[in-house]
Amino acid sequence: MATATELPVSPLAPARFPVLPKVAGIEAVTHSLGLYRGKVRDDLLVMHFPEGASVGGIFTMSSTRSDDVDRCRAALKSGGGRARVLVVNTGNSNAF
Repeated sequence: MATATELPVSPLAPARFPVLPKVAGIEAVTHSLGLYRGKVRDDLLVMHFPEGASVGGIFTMSSTRSDDVDRCRAALKSGGGRARVLVVNTGNSNAF
């Protein structure tokens, strides 16, 4: 399997990633939990939203999805489209 440094860069890729403006009231942090052996890269994202923030989600319809997908869908529905924290980890939420 090719490493990221061996893969060609898309001709559509920008020369540099633009500096994005801050979104008022949102705090975000990433961290490396060491999930990728031999690599140091961020594999966890935690975002904190202000009171009353509206959220939405799009979920896989795969029949092999993990319980995490169903749990997240139910939490979004029961929370009335509101959330205070979003936690995202790398990996695949489909399970066989």
